[in-house]
Amino acid sequence: MSNSIGGVLGMVTHLPQTALSLTPQGAAANLLKNIGDQMIHDIASKLTNSLFSGGMNQQGGGNGGASMGALGNGGNNMLENLMKQVLQQMGITPQNSPFNSGSGQNNMNAFNQGLGNGLSGTGGPTMNTPLSPQNANDFTQLGNSIGGQMGSKAGLEALNDVGTGANKGIEALLSGGHGGKVDGGSKETRAEIGKFMDQHPEVFGKPQMPQGAHMKGDESSSWEDALKNGKPLSDDSLKQFQTAKNDLKTSMIGGSIPTPPGAAPGGSALLNADAQLANSNIKQDAIKAMS
Repeated sequence: MSNSIGGVLGMVTHLPQTALSLTPQGAAANLLKNIGDQMIHDIASKLTNSLFSGGMNQQGGGNGGASMGALGNGGNNMLENLMKQVLQQMGITPQNSPFNSGSGQNNMNAFNQGLGNGLSGTGGPTMNTPLSPQNANDFTQLGNSIGGQMGSKAGLEALNDVGTGANKGIEALLSGGHGGKVDGGSKETRAEIGKFMDQHPEVFGKPQMPQGAHMKGDESSSWEDALKNGKPLSDDSLKQFQTAKNDLKTSMIGGSIPTPPGAAPGGSALLNADAQLANSNIKQDAIKAMS
């Protein structure tokens, strides 16, 4: 397609320098953020080009599903399957698809922008998603809705992949079989859950080790460290982890986390806001892992 949307936005040296902090730590953080945003928008561009170039019509699924064969092989297959699930659930098939080369470049660009915002979790909720878009605004809303649903599905799966396991070896002997550790899923997802818990010690407390399991190097002063690195935790701490995970899952599907017992006024609003930020990072990490 001659007017196809560009893929990668440029090398790191071409990233906007005005967005970078003057401190080394801030510069590194902002650079990583720009690279992450670049990856998400590159993914959105590939999906957009495939849809509007007829990639979804190359092979008709037996149940009316769309083929995304134009995207390529490897990890992209997971993104293709994820998008097919969302399109099917929305009732979009090759027969009624609003995506075609006759839609116009402006509408294609609008959809791409909405899809990227949805995938990154920055697009916000979309009400009354137009399945038969008539203008650029409709295409933006449709892209945001599809991207948002893809992000939520990927994020929910990432959270579900994180679980708990028993301590092993000397740690199990020292703890007398009590407690365990958080494992499974990605380190990035476990770290985001831990950061969320660290933001609210009034709800989740501090991580505690099983009684007796005090090996040098096992101590952890933060949930982020304990979860990311699989440090031994007490049974009560494992319960707190499960509560936090369930809270994030509630937020991931659009629900509201209930007010914790004894929370200060406004505590629930802050808890929900922090959960949404954590989930935005979890979604982006999950989408990038599929690419």
